[in-house]
Amino acid sequence: MAFDFIPYQRVFVGACVSLFLLLAWLSWQSWWHHQQLKKVPWRIHVSGSRGKTTTTRLIGAALRQAGYRVLVKTTGTVPLLILPDGTEQAWRRWGPASVTEQIRFFRLAQRLKVEVVVLESMAIAPEYLWASERYLVKATHVVITNVRQDHIEVLGDHPEAMAKALSLLMPLKQQVFLTQEAAVPSLVNRAHALDNCLHIVPAPLNSPEQANEQLAVAVCASFGVEGPVILAGFAQAGRDPGGFQVHKLTIEQQCFFFCNAFSCNDLVSLKQLWEQYAEGESPTVFFNPRIDRPDRTQEFLEFLPHLGEGLVIIYNGKRLPRWLRLPVQLKARIYCVEPHGDPEQILRNIAPYVQGKQLWGVGNYAGAGQKISHYVAAKGGAC
Repeated sequence: MAFDFIPYQRVFVGACVSLFLLLAWLSWQSWWHHQQLKKVPWRIHVSGSRGKTTTTRLIGAALRQAGYRVLVKTTGTVPLLILPDGTEQAWRRWGPASVTEQIRFFRLAQRLKVEVVVLESMAIAPEYLWASERYLVKATHVVITNVRQDHIEVLGDHPEAMAKALSLLMPLKQQVFLTQEAAVPSLVNRAHALDNCLHIVPAPLNSPEQANEQLAVAVCASFGVEGPVILAGFAQAGRDPGGFQVHKLTIEQQCFFFCNAFSCNDLVSLKQLWEQYAEGESPTVFFNPRIDRPDRTQEFLEFLPHLGEGLVIIYNGKRLPRWLRLPVQLKARIYCVEPHGDPEQILRNIAPYVQGKQLWGVGNYAGAGQKISHYVAAKGGAC
């Protein structure tokens, strides 16, 4: 054996001492983080399937306009900090995204001596949602935008999977804000069970922008902030770099409108945007897949052909995946393009397939989606 030269009693004592020191260190870390939380009187935790980033920005901007010292963190297409003076800076990570980064965030909040933090929930798995709220944030205000089906590779495809997961974000005896869309039994019942003050905000189902604004207005009203101040703050909120935008673009002497919906990852939200912004005959769709989201790829490619009979779908890849389950007639409407190269080259590869006056980018923001978004924002003209 490896420890024949060491008495078993010493090995046992050493293991016990090491375990004791580890538990002592973890206990001290927990106590210290709790002290940091107590120094921030108001902690607003925003979650939901879609609109989290926009709602987080709106709430932070309105409260900042009202005179509160606010620190905002969004984790939409790219992680960003919005400092108390309204300036933005990148939130640096030294590895994959992890909910434990909230510890570092609250240490920064304490150093900046802020009164309010508004942070976008970054957890997906139920156990991380629960741990994030129970131990890391302990929100005074929880805000949920909607509960649309998403991340089925993590949560499963049950219709109530997202609602059940987000119900674990509920605080104890605090304020909870839900849109009418998010006010499903799983969330409402758990909010009441934990003795929260529940606010159900009337918001239009077919207008995501108005829904986000109405939710932010309700949260700001709980601070006593009134309409004119809120609207002035909204005007300073800014936009997420990957948020939906339309740009006029010319590629290969071909002029069209590029509708950037790469960050719209669920079918309900995409359908809303399509009904609101799709124009002209036969818009073209560029689908950017992610290798770690096969269920999303299957869902989107089943759904996209039904947006229009003459719709052309361009798949970012040399060939369709072998596991893709689609009827032959639908596969015949999907064209594959070379996925490598700079964004201008990718757009040149797409240009011959664009038949109408609109080209939509959908699926995922990562990879080619991010490259094309930056290129279009720099070269295209806003509409």
